[in-house]
Amino acid sequence: MTTACPSFGDLLLGYLGKLDRSNAWLADRLGVSDAAVSRWINGLTCPKSADLVQRIADVLGIFSPKEKMEFMTAAGYVVNLSSTGHDDRLAAGDQPAMAAPAPPKDTFETAQPPTASFFWSAALAWAKKMTGWYDISESDKRSWAGDTLHALSTLGGRLTPQGLFVACIAIALWFFTWHLVAPMLRWPLSDPLVRQAACIRYALACLFLPLVVAPLTRADGEETLDLRSWRVRLTLLNLKLAGAFTGFAAFAGIGVFAALGWWYLAQKPVEGLGSGILAALPLFFAYVAARRIPLDRLKLFEGNLRMHAADRLVLVVFPFFGPLLALFVFFGQWLLADRFWGPLAILFAVGVIARMEMQRERKSAEGV
Repeated sequence: MTTACPSFGDLLLGYLGKLDRSNAWLADRLGVSDAAVSRWINGLTCPKSADLVQRIADVLGIFSPKEKMEFMTAAGYVVNLSSTGHDDRLAAGDQPAMAAPAPPKDTFETAQPPTASFFWSAALAWAKKMTGWYDISESDKRSWAGDTLHALSTLGGRLTPQGLFVACIAIALWFFTWHLVAPMLRWPLSDPLVRQAACIRYALACLFLPLVVAPLTRADGEETLDLRSWRVRLTLLNLKLAGAFTGFAAFAGIGVFAALGWWYLAQKPVEGLGSGILAALPLFFAYVAARRIPLDRLKLFEGNLRMHAADRLVLVVFPFFGPLLALFVFFGQWLLADRFWGPLAILFAVGVIARMEMQRERKSAEGV
């Protein structure tokens, strides 16, 4: 049975009016159909999940806890911040439960450099938007055929001249990244001249490609910002750079060690399509992190776009991660290429990093 949401429709129409945006604009941002947005505005149906309502709030720039609670409640959902964060649908006649106030916390802990879960959730949100997953009916979600047909239909609808132009830029960047990163994946890199050239290319890729990705990326929630202010534009660019450098450096490093692991197991380098896939990962995650981090900061500071100390740390440290790794590979190849001592050295380094992270989390939990 379809649930009507007249109050949600009125709120949605009001927020769109404040931004001077159309139904089609919101549909494009969410990856849903224009008809779905029209049904919400007319109060005929509610969004199908609390996750989708949250995305609508993010796109519209609703970051105040009070306004967001009102928005979620109007859609028929309640957010209980005192629980595990699960959003439950309100039964008919139920009264929305007030969220318990969150205990004060150091905002540095909420703005640490992105972790694996950040990259996973950002990539998943991008994939859902591209395939129109948020607009798939519940019956279609139970069928892989329904999922596939809807995704193909949505992707087909994105084959516009602008979409093709963006795809051409993405493919060109991918080939350029492949050209620069692939030599670093061809272990054992025994020839000093070949190793030197590979390390130089890799360092250049980690330094300059994020500088290209960040300005070309349109951040989530960017539509809600007053881009007439140069301070806002500069802050937005710095946040996108922080995301691009983090995503590229992290997954470029993962690619090097994945290629090294393949060398240990198969005694041959990663070449062909395998190196192309490993080269695409840093580019893709630089893009999704550049899209996502500005929106996370808008949420953290309740609608104010600001940089955090963690972002400044990222801009200082991560640009040098690639060159330092290249330097380590150049001088430490004799150790890394050894099939006995190389894995032991890597396991030792990973163990030390994991131990340091465990100590940091323990201190954070103890409030030290």
